[in-house]
Amino acid sequence: MLNHEPQVAAEAPTAAPVLALTDAAAAKVLELAKGETNPLIGLRVYIVAGGCSGYRYGMMLDDVENPGDSVFMANGVRVYVDEKAVPLIKGSTVEDRKSTRLNSSH
Repeated sequence: MLNHEPQVAAEAPTAAPVLALTDAAAAKVLELAKGETNPLIGLRVYIVAGGCSGYRYGMMLDDVENPGDSVFMANGVRVYVDEKAVPLIKGSTVEDRKSTRLNSSH
């Protein structure tokens, strides 16, 4: 026998954000970008291989989306991350403690 009950699609699970910014970190980035005129200005988070000491993490203001970038909004700030770096920073939080820094669970 066929079931004629209406079918309700299950909601897709919400993906965890790649990176979070605390309110203080977002405010600091917006303060630093205040004089910029390009509406695409945002925070680029990047990783550089550090040899024996592991990876080095860095951040800078940027307004260019490079091929292969993951671009998303975090606490009102546009964030640029190279897709290859996403697995290394996924679940991390950018905090502002005197200077903005990245805290990672990795």
